[in-house]
Amino acid sequence: MSGRLLGLRWALLLLAVAGCGKPPRTVPVGGVVMLDGKPVAGAAVLFSPVAGGVPGRATTAADGAFTLSTFDVGDGAIVGLHRVGITKMDSKGFVSTQDGLSGKLDGRTIQIRSMIPERYMNPGTSGLEATVERGAANRFEFALTTE
Repeated sequence: MSGRLLGLRWALLLLAVAGCGKPPRTVPVGGVVMLDGKPVAGAAVLFSPVAGGVPGRATTAADGAFTLSTFDVGDGAIVGLHRVGITKMDSKGFVSTQDGLSGKLDGRTIQIRSMIPERYMNPGTSGLEATVERGAANRFEFALTTE
């Protein structure tokens, strides 16, 4: 084996190993989403780290409770300040396509509407924040209002 080929293999191996760092540590995070005092079932919750990194995601249960997942199911979120977005959409009139490929809707219209006020959708503008801390309970209640 030539020296050039061996050198190329070592360089590729070093590049591959260098890119295989461990993901940041997460801590368990959960909470509940309420709208006008009632639990919100089926809402999508997004914790977006202000310092950057992978956001944590969850879907609320029937009682509005959620447990965040970032890298693995239920692993929580990265430590630090997060901006939070919460959405729940409902679609009316959705039908599957005739052939499964064309996207034709048989002349029907899909109506998608937000089930909670749209101001809560974008983590950057929702006004919702949560500080995730190591060693803390990290249970957050988001009391949303329609007003």
